[in-house]
Parts: sequence; structure tokens; C-alpha cells
Amino acid sequence: MRGLLVFLLFAIVSAVPVAAMAAVQVGKVVAVSGDVKIIGESSRGETPVVAESAVYLKDVVTTGADGKVKLLMKDMSVLTLGHGSKMVVREYLVNHDAGQRKSILGLLSGTLRMLVVKTFSSAGSKFEVRTPTAIAGARSTHYGVQVKGLETLALSIDGRVKVEDIGEDKHCFTEIVGGEGAYVRNDDQPCANFILPPALLNSFIGGAMMGDNKGKDAKASAAAAASEDQSFVNSNPCFGGNTNDGGDQGDNQGSDQGGYQGGFSGGNLPPGYGTGGGRSGISGGRVSPNAP
Repeated sequence: MRGLLVFLLFAIVSAVPVAAMAAVQVGKVVAVSGDVKIIGESSRGETPVVAESAVYLKDVVTTGADGKVKLLMKDMSVLTLGHGSKMVVREYLVNHDAGQRKSILGLLSGTLRMLVVKTFSSAGSKFEVRTPTAIAGARSTHYGVQVKGLETLALSIDGRVKVEDIGEDKHCFTEIVGGEGAYVRNDDQPCANFILPPALLNSFIGGAMMGDNKGKDAKASAAAAASEDQSFVNSNPCFGGNTNDGGDQGDNQGSDQGGYQGGFSGGNLPPGYGTGGGRSGISGGRVSPNAP
């Protein structure tokens, strides 16, 4: 009889898809508006999106023409996906003890704004957004990426963002700081840094925040968006425990997640959101006063 029970238990466990057993939660929905969908591995399929919905590794998040969604990730970074967007969580590995993070998000279309509030300084740490034409990476900053076809716009609201093309020859490799942007196109031309026109920055922020920025200038809009994000961080001070990820998430084989980072201490946002002052440390690329 005992042997039969063991056999039945083994059969039940074996019937559970591997993807479902290995699912690693990497964040949660904290605000949603309009048409938003999360498509998981084949075992979970498409799930309704409401506040507190879990976000897992490899999930694809999409927004319709009227949709927006804000995610709080396990490192306390905040992501806001604007209208008509599609993003996949490729990797999200955090090791607090080692001070290491490896976050790779794929933005296939639309608009994504990020408030990356915590710096992980260990070698190999990265926070990247990858598009069909570009890679935009930062360690601790407030920045955004917009994809229209094979054109990528990376912009820094505050902080430094490294921007490069996805090709092997790296015809585009530059760094932008607060108030600057860079286009990466599907050609062999170097990317050019430019000062973001206030109207462009304001439009981008308005499309990638849950609140309304009408009547605000670009600097006020940037501050309002950062404050909006910070409010969700502050309202989730105990987002789980303070344990580390295990295993290799790159192949979706991460071990079970023991919890999220807790005890976030506020007040770590960089000062001066918006039309930040001049550049320093620009690496490569051409500089022009206006968008190319």
C-alpha cells in the first residue's frame, strides 16, 4: 500500500510542468489602468492583471492602447510600462550579501520608465533594457527607453545611462546624463547625444506614469513621476525577507525564492530630477544641440 502511495505521489509531481515548478517571482503589480496582460510560461498562460498580481521570471507584460502598469521589483526598483508596450523579464537575479544584481529586461515595443533606486556595486552587476536595436544600462538612476519599430530612444531623467547598439562592431557607444537622450537606429551610424527638448521629455514622462502631468513643465513632471514611484516603495517597506536568489536564472532554473528585500530605507533618490545640467564622461558618439 505504501509503495502505491509513493508511486501515485511521484506520478502527480512528474505531471507538473517543469516551468511551473521552477517559476521565480521577481516582482508584483502595484498599479494598473486599462488593458494590461501578463503572459507566463505555457503552464500558466495569460493571467488577469490586478494590483498585487505576481510577476515571474520570463513573463511577458503587454499593455493595450489605453493600458499602463507599474511594477515593484524585488530589488525595490519601479518599472512603469506605458501605452501599447511589450516587455519580457529575461533575467532578474539579486544577491544582497554579495551586492550583486543582474537584471535584463527586453522591451520589444512601446515605452518603459525605470526608477532604479538601489546600487549594486559588485563586479558583474547590471541593470539593462534590451531592444531590437540597443542596450541601455544603469546602476542607480531614473531613466527611460522607447521603441518604435527599429528605432530606440534612450533618455536619462536623472543619472548616467550607458547606451550602445546590439551589433558586434558597436558603431554606437555613448553615455547620457540627466536631461539628455540618444537615438539608436538600425544602421551603421554613430548615435548622437542631444539635449532633450522639454516637450519630448514631458510627453515621455506623461505616457509612462500613472498620474497626470498636465500643466507641469518637464522638471516638475520628472519630480512628480519619481515621487509617484517612491510612494509605492514606501508603502511596501517589508516586501518579503532579505534572502538571495540561487541558481542560474538565465535558463529559468533559478531555485525557489525565499523572499524579497525588506527594510528599504527611503531618501536614497538622487537630487535634481529633470533637466539636469551639463555632461561629463561622454564616451564616443557625436554631440548635437537638438535631436537628430
